[in-house]
Amino acid sequence: MPRPSAFGGNMKIYKPEKQKKQMRADDLLDAFPVNFYVIDLKQKKIVRTNDVNVKTGEEPCFKQLFNKKGPCGVENGHCLCEQLVETGCDDELVIENEEGRRRVFLKVNVKQVTEDLAVAMFIDITDKLTTEKMWHESQEDFCLTQEIARIGNWKYDPENNTLHWSKQIPYILNDNEIPVHPDIQYFKKLIAEEHFAVFENFVNRALHKGKAFEHQFIIKLSDKTEKWIEIICKPDKKRGQSGYFLRGTIQDITVTKRIEEELKSAKQKAEESDRLKSLFLANTSHEIRTPLNGILGFSNIICSGDADPEQLAYFGKIIQSCGQRLTNVIDDIVDISLIQSNQLKVDFNTFDIDELLEELFVFYRAQETVKLQKIEFKVSLCGNSSFRVLHTDKKRLIQVLKNLLDNAFKFTGEGFIRFGCFSFSENEMVLFVEDSGIGIEDEKINMVFEAFRQAQEGFSRQYEGTGLGLPIVSGIMKRLGGKVWVESEAGKGSVFYVSIPRNEEEILSENDRATQLESKKEENPVRKKIVSFEDDPGSIEYLKSVVNLMGHEIINFEHPTRGLEYLRENPADLILMDVRLPGMNGLEATRIIKSEFPNLPVIIQTAYTMRSDREKAFQAGCDDYLAKPVSLKALRGKINQFTRKVN
Repeated sequence: MPRPSAFGGNMKIYKPEKQKKQMRADDLLDAFPVNFYVIDLKQKKIVRTNDVNVKTGEEPCFKQLFNKKGPCGVENGHCLCEQLVETGCDDELVIENEEGRRRVFLKVNVKQVTEDLAVAMFIDITDKLTTEKMWHESQEDFCLTQEIARIGNWKYDPENNTLHWSKQIPYILNDNEIPVHPDIQYFKKLIAEEHFAVFENFVNRALHKGKAFEHQFIIKLSDKTEKWIEIICKPDKKRGQSGYFLRGTIQDITVTKRIEEELKSAKQKAEESDRLKSLFLANTSHEIRTPLNGILGFSNIICSGDADPEQLAYFGKIIQSCGQRLTNVIDDIVDISLIQSNQLKVDFNTFDIDELLEELFVFYRAQETVKLQKIEFKVSLCGNSSFRVLHTDKKRLIQVLKNLLDNAFKFTGEGFIRFGCFSFSENEMVLFVEDSGIGIEDEKINMVFEAFRQAQEGFSRQYEGTGLGLPIVSGIMKRLGGKVWVESEAGKGSVFYVSIPRNEEEILSENDRATQLESKKEENPVRKKIVSFEDDPGSIEYLKSVVNLMGHEIINFEHPTRGLEYLRENPADLILMDVRLPGMNGLEATRIIKSEFPNLPVIIQTAYTMRSDREKAFQAGCDDYLAKPVSLKALRGKINQFTRKVN
């Protein structure tokens, strides 16, 4: 019956129907954010779910959920849900369906509600794990990129005064003992002293004013080596109480800096090489055109027919001198080309260094007669019979010494020039050329052996030459296995040293030639008196040099009559006779000598080299005949022969 109402009348009470209550529960379950499945464990079927893709009561749960033909993960007769109910564990599961597609699920909860029913909830986290995997791979790629680029990132928290950085930075700084969170002062022991003030200024501006910076610094590592690094800093937009939060990178740019320096150096060398080659071409053009001017000029005068006949011989000497100068320039250019292309040929042979030094001494005594009036010229022989034999290219060694001696005479106006053997041993010999000339400035000593370089360069230079002499010397010595160096002081002179291997084994293998040469030199020479009849100053100096080097005495007469008078009053051991002499020719003087002193040997040396000239000489009574120019070897041989000195 109706209940009375407080407002009067009867109040009707409505009771909700059971079906409506059930519908509300279904709505709530359907709206549940996680898919749930009420599973009949015996029938292996889903009896209730909010998963719209699953139909209840039809196919087995393992077929609908995982497209499998049999129960999931059967173990000891229990399916996967039964196992999880027993263990009460939540776990990440990897379940592969029949099509081979792998799906990853996370079990949220499995709870048995009745003896046969259990509620299971699963979340598909395949995308989540795939994303995590991609993130880890990205991190690995990022670390690899940093390693390859030699770069690391960092951040500085001024509130805690701590640095955080990537694992690549300790490798860059070559310090595996870096504190986990070092403070900014840690860099004081790394940044080079000359760079730290700049680094500190940049950091303070970034920290307190929010100014970004990008700069390169030198750091000193624990192993005492140095590196170049580039630091990039980007402050945050907001400032804290202690300053701006800083982020940035550190990159090892040592290799880049080295390449930059090499490129810079290469560029400078290329520019310098271009400048020097241009200067060399200008010098070479001058050195070629100058003698050509003399050759062509005097040739035109001679060909014109207007030249004074008395001057023709003088003009011829000038043309000859210019031609020799031009030949020397061409020879130098060819030699430096062969040296630079590593095609310089050498011909090794065995010889006595003292004989070579004597030849050069005699040659320069005859050639530099004018300069030797103000220059003291001396040679130092080896003297040691055991070590004065060399096995090398004699021609190239002469070229080396001649280049050095030519420079000595060029740059020495007065004083002295000395050359010869400086030291010797079983393995090598050191020769030297010393002068009291202009010397070389300290900063230019290393460059004088470089091709196309001269101590004096440019169009205002005082001394002529291509500047190839010393580079040729250096190239030849390297080819012979030796070396050349110089000691010099500007204004006081220079000493050039040449070190050359003796090649003892090669010497001994050539039929003991060294022993034969030693035995010849060990004989004590008997001093002889030689009288020469010669009027040419160069030839006179040449004869005197050779005879003096051989240990004999020589007296020269330009006029034959005075020489004949001397012979009538003084003994002599050998006569050296020229043919063309003032007042009386050499053939007539020879006839007189042979008539008065028939046992006194006479050697005629002359520039007349025709066969008839030779016959006339022997008809005059001479004992032997030498055609000019007379080589040192031939002259020494004849003198030894007629003074009974072993050749």
